[in-house]
Amino acid sequence: MKKAIEFIKQWQAYAKFWVAVIGGVLFIVSDNINLPDEVTKWVQVGIAIVTAFSVYRFPNKIPDVEE
Repeated sequence: MKKAIEFIKQWQAYAKFWVAVIGGVLFIVSDNINLPDEVTKWVQVGIAIVTAFSVYRFPNKIPDVEE
């Protein structure tokens, strides 16, 4: 369990990067889903808004270094 916690702490230093990557992947995937054009447009707008808000809202957390 301690290794999992350390792994999460290390990845929190790159939180904004991962949120942006996931948002980009979802945007690309949504373009390839067989939905009506009007629905696809609104899904992509929603993904863009949620991604931008998430990058703004959640800070990168640098793990504490124990010596």
